[in-house]
Amino acid sequence: MTETWTHQELRRYLETGQKPTPKPASKPVEPATFAHGDLESLTVRLEALPPSQNAFNSQSMKERMRTKKAWRLVCEHYADGLPARFDGPVDIQMEVHFPKGARRYDVGNLAAAEKIMTDVMVGLRVIKNDSPDYVRRVILGPCERTDGNGYTLYTIRPVIIEAGG
Repeated sequence: MTETWTHQELRRYLETGQKPTPKPASKPVEPATFAHGDLESLTVRLEALPPSQNAFNSQSMKERMRTKKAWRLVCEHYADGLPARFDGPVDIQMEVHFPKGARRYDVGNLAAAEKIMTDVMVGLRVIKNDSPDYVRRVILGPCERTDGNGYTLYTIRPVIIEAGG
């Protein structure tokens, strides 16, 4: 069962390692499998900013595991119960919208967060596999400014391969 954490609980967990009392998320909806190409794209909006690759690399192994677990839990919370499955090759795009005043990442700093989110999508069976046969291209960025709170968009698009190509 997926745990639901507030931003404050997530921040406390990242800083101290103290887990909040779990609150079960709503029961997920059984996903539908679409014929490849019937669904133009699927975008998950995460009301959170991902960990930076630079910050991740500078952490101790214990801190990295905590950061990875926390981001995985955020991804699972927002992706659990998605109403779609992709059974063929896909392109993935991850973009971040930073609130005013927050320092924007270089797009390469999204790599660790994208990998964790893709692993969550495989675990939830939204995409079949994350091998090169199924994830054909990963696009990181843009990293933009937004009014209000920051958020992350993770988009999956089916790749239609023409016959003989």
